[in-house]
Amino acid sequence: MKFGKFRLVNKKPIIILFVLLIMATVATVAHFYYWNVIARGPSYMLMLGIDARGEETMARADTIILVSVDRKNNKAAFLSIPRDTLVTIPQHGVDKINHTTVYGGPELTAAMVSQLVDTKIDKYVLLNFQGFKQIVDAIGGVTINVEHNMFHADPEDGLAYQINLEMGEQRRLDGDKALQYVRYRDYPMGDITRLENQHKMIRAVGNEVLQPSAISKLPDLIREINSNVVTNLSVTEMLALASIADSIEEEGIITETLPGNLLDMDGVSYWEPIPPTEAKQLLDSLLKQEPEQEPNETNETPEELQP
Repeated sequence: MKFGKFRLVNKKPIIILFVLLIMATVATVAHFYYWNVIARGPSYMLMLGIDARGEETMARADTIILVSVDRKNNKAAFLSIPRDTLVTIPQHGVDKINHTTVYGGPELTAAMVSQLVDTKIDKYVLLNFQGFKQIVDAIGGVTINVEHNMFHADPEDGLAYQINLEMGEQRRLDGDKALQYVRYRDYPMGDITRLENQHKMIRAVGNEVLQPSAISKLPDLIREINSNVVTNLSVTEMLALASIADSIEEEGIITETLPGNLLDMDGVSYWEPIPPTEAKQLLDSLLKQEPEQEPNETNETPEELQP
């Protein structure tokens, strides 16, 4: 018996139905995860920025930020960990926390931050600074106030990483200029003051992403994120966090730096953090603060410390 060729005349409706079923399944799982896991209490995630250059695939962490979100009250807290923070790294001894990404990747960094704040942190998002430039370009740039003229040039790197920004409000800084702003650290308190600039940049980027006009930029933004971000977040976790981000207003964003003291040890400068029990109390209190209040009212601020 001979059969003729079987031919599906129109596959398009079936394909569309299949895609819709997948989307509905993912959305259902994300909804369940969102309401049964994240919405129950604070959720934590580590944001890491590395400055890999040339053929490097990993480098020391230049930015370490612990993010906690509170869906119930639509708040997000960003606790910056100074890159010179003193830690004891397994098999490596006393060192700066920014070395952990080289020794053991973002997983080791998350483990060290967990010890610092006495809270389990196992989720991370890692971004190369070159990717940061491309993401800022994808959202059309950011507007930020530059407090003073910023200039830095190192002839040894061929001026490839030169910083040159003028004081005043800078509208639509492109990715390269935005990166210059967060890199600049020629302050008496060095990296500690630079963290304040990074907090400002977080708010500036968040403000752009939350604008209605950002919808048209989503395809470019998603492409850059996929190309430049390494994370162990699942798809459902990312969808749930995206849902939270959409509900958080700019005034619901709280920023803080892990308190501590400058410490000189054998000629090397470190940031000696407060004890883990105090750090945990600070972390737990951030999301309870009113947006108008300045965080860390009972702790010594970095600006008050003397080298």
